[in-house]
Amino acid sequence: MNNFRGIKIVFKNSMNGKASMQVLKSCPFTSLILELETKAVLAEIQKVVKKTVGRKKA
Repeated sequence: MNNFRGIKIVFKNSMNGKASMQVLKSCPFTSLILELETKAVLAEIQKVVKKTVGRKKA
């Protein structure tokens, strides 16, 4: 389904969660997410989730 091999490690509900689905939409490959800064990843997640983890945990 995707090329993000570590998705199950990164997200608790990796295949049904809003946050993981948003990350996969914007960064379907691991190399793409590695190019982003933490703020950019959090911004993507915040588009769909109201309660998010802080920068320290991300």
